[in-house]
Amino acid sequence: MAGLTWLGSPPILIFQGWRDGRQPNPITWEEQNLLFDGLLEHLREMCLWKVNVGCREQEVCQLNWDWEFEIPELQTSVFILPGDITKNASERIAILNSEAISLRTTQCLKFRSSWMQWRRWLLNQYIRHRR
Repeated sequence: MAGLTWLGSPPILIFQGWRDGRQPNPITWEEQNLLFDGLLEHLREMCLWKVNVGCREQEVCQLNWDWEFEIPELQTSVFILPGDITKNASERIAILNSEAISLRTTQCLKFRSSWMQWRRWLLNQYIRHRR
C-alpha cells in the first residue's frame, strides 16, 4: 500500500471551453501622466523606475549601485539582481531604458551607496507628509 494516493486514479478533467479572458488594456501615456501627477514626488520617482525597468517593489528598495553594469555597445546599463531579492529567487537582469538612466543619474547623485538610503528618505517623506 505504500505510495498509493487517496484516489485509485486521478479524475478525468473535462475541458470547459471558457472564453472569458480579456484582452490587455495598457494605459496611455496621458493616463500614466495623470496617474503619476497625483503621487508625491518621491513615490512618483519610485513608480517611474518600476514602470520603466520592470522591477518589483522590493527589488527597487533593495537595489544597490554595485549591481549596475554598463553596456557601451547598447548605450545603456543593466542591473544584475541577485536571487535573494527577486520573486522566484533566481538572479535576473533589469535593463535600463533612457528614462530609467536619467532617473538613476538623479537618484545616484542624491544617494551614493544604494537605494536603501532612498528607501529611508522615502519613509521620512511619508512621515512628514502624514503630519
